Amino acid sequence: MNHNKSAETAATGGLDALALALDQENSALLELEYRLNGLRLALIDGNPEFVQRAADDAGRAATAAAALGGPREAALRQTVTDLGLPASTAIATIPEAAPEGHRGLLTRLLRDLVGRTRAIRTQRDAISALADSAQRSIARIVDLNTASPVDLTAETSGGNMFVGEF
Repeated sequence: MNHNKSAETAATGGLDALALALDQENSALLELEYRLNGLRLALIDGNPEFVQRAADDAGRAATAAAALGGPREAALRQTVTDLGLPASTAIATIPEAAPEGHRGLLTRLLRDLVGRTRAIRTQRDAISALADSAQRSIARIVDLNTASPVDLTAETSGGNMFVGEF
């Protein structure tokens, strides 16, 4: 039992580092989710200045979140080594192999990470749909501006008031 306790103590360093990395990544993803929501709202509002600022903010948040993948992977490798698990061990299985004191925390952090990632995908899809819609609307406006103008010299009755097709 004493040997088992020393293995648990040795594993704690990697597990603590992994928990910290996951917590930091969750915080960064929360910030990204917030910034993406701001971008979505700016697109709905339609103010180009706000859209650009919100897009810049979301870009910085995405870069910050992506940068945390490296520390998480390093902590995962250390944890896998500390626990004597195969190098191919998936992060989702770490809580099962972790000592009792870390299981709940790691399970919650991983669950939060998965949920936050889903929320970000949903935001991304909504933003993409709004951006596509805005692009189509702008294209229609440009097409209208290049269409033939109203012919004011001809007889203007309801059916032939506009020259060209809309």
